[in-house]
Amino acid sequence: MHTRLEPKLISVLRKGYSLADFSSDLIAGIIVGVHAQPLFTMQKSKFIDTIGEQNLFGSLDDALAYSAKIIQTKKPLTETVQ
Repeated sequence: MHTRLEPKLISVLRKGYSLADFSSDLIAGIIVGVHAQPLFTMQKSKFIDTIGEQNLFGSLDDALAYSAKIIQTKKPLTETVQ
């Protein structure tokens, strides 16, 4: 069985690339870029080494659950700050 290899761009242009398709791809690209760029910057600046990789989370829900767990295990402060 022999199939012809064709770049994805050619097949998409043949099928048609609507404005809705473009908008969807653009939004997905922006979301991924927003998430990837700060991570890359933190890795490059060695900030992740400072805070620890275990303190990075893929979603806000995961980060909030982790912080709630930390708060529950902390002892209350006995001194008041003035």
